[in-house]
Amino acid sequence: MPRFDAGVFKGFIGTAMDVTEQEHLTRELRRREAYLAEAQRLSHTGSFGWRISTGEILWSEETFRIFQYDRTTKPTLALVLERFIRRTWPS
Repeated sequence: MPRFDAGVFKGFIGTAMDVTEQEHLTRELRRREAYLAEAQRLSHTGSFGWRISTGEILWSEETFRIFQYDRTTKPTLALVLERFIRRTWPS
């Protein structure tokens, strides 16, 4: 922002933040996530997470493929049980 004193321009005042390290870490995280996704695809091994505070269940891309659900499907415990029961004890 420009700074004035008695109507006379004195300079600029502001803040800046170097985000170089944050950008580097973000790129590294994305690279590692890509390696994990590829390893899961090659090994046919999915992964999941569960946010206990909200009850939200998170699936990897491979988990969606394994359970044969579209990526837009919201993961639930009922979906897992339905697929497990159907594959373990077919009608």
